[in-house]
Amino acid sequence: MPALNFQEQFAQAVASGEKRQTIRRARKRPIKPDDRLFFFTEQRSANCTRLGEAECREVEPIRFETDGSITLDGCRIWQNGMLAHALAVDDGFRNANEMVGWFTEHYGLPFEGVVIRW
Repeated sequence: MPALNFQEQFAQAVASGEKRQTIRRARKRPIKPDDRLFFFTEQRSANCTRLGEAECREVEPIRFETDGSITLDGCRIWQNGMLAHALAVDDGFRNANEMVGWFTEHYGLPFEGVVIRW
């Protein structure tokens, strides 16, 4: 029963069902399809709020490169392309530039992780 904590900027979209995926670093105990996911914001604080739960549909590897490319499940896509834009919107960003900027600021590039879809 994996728990996923979301920053406040994503909380409403998760709670409403608008955001149905998240990009995370790989975990020691990987999330797998059919796992029951529990969503929170401000986890491990007095203001912890449960946002909902769902069943994991799919987990795909992802890597953001310093050259502006994104490798999603072994396929290379470009930050300025339609697939990258769709990935970003599905993850709660306005566009791919905003998404890549967020990952650059929070993790640095290259970033390697997984896309978890529910």
